[in-house]
Amino acid sequence: MSLFPILPSAAISSVSLFAFSTSSSESITLPANILDGDLVILYDLAENIVGAPSTVVPAGFTSLVNTTVLSRAIVSYKIAVSTDSSSSKTGMNGSGTNSKLAIILRFNERVLGVTAGGTAGEQAGSDPSAQVVPSGSAVSPLLVVAAYGIGGGATVSPRTMTPAKDGEQNYAGSKDLWLAWKLLFASPVDVTVDMDDEGVDNTLQSGYLSLI
Repeated sequence: MSLFPILPSAAISSVSLFAFSTSSSESITLPANILDGDLVILYDLAENIVGAPSTVVPAGFTSLVNTTVLSRAIVSYKIAVSTDSSSSKTGMNGSGTNSKLAIILRFNERVLGVTAGGTAGEQAGSDPSAQVVPSGSAVSPLLVVAAYGIGGGATVSPRTMTPAKDGEQNYAGSKDLWLAWKLLFASPVDVTVDMDDEGVDNTLQSGYLSLI
């Protein structure tokens, strides 16, 4: 039995973006130098010429939000292990377009487990409704995640998170994708996310991950 037990998740108090990768195909290669206990979040937005693509979540990942109308958008997550470094992950393969954004978040303590909740998702040809993530009643520390997407060459602006996000990452491929995050560790509160109408395929998704 170890004399030095792993610190509880309550020690998590900071997060930063370690690295990210993007793809316009069925698969995406994760960045190098990933460590055990990093958190991988994947935003996968695919579109068929006719109809919506079938759901595909890469092996080892868990779906957080899955939303579809004409295209399909899936946000999924994985607690990383070192063998995820530079590895290829297979997601959706739309017959029209594919856009994938993977971010690697690193905390001051490694993540041991995740419990997801408070999810919402909408795709619309008009302005999506604001989403209130019920993170104020969730177990902390927790990470609120928001995904914003748009088709047709437009840019998602403005895209908001209240209280203010800790960070965000963009992939401006055939679709404009954004992943934003907020770490709550002392006094959790509900978080509101919103975007405006960019004309076509407006996608807004959100949820939280309690870090165990």
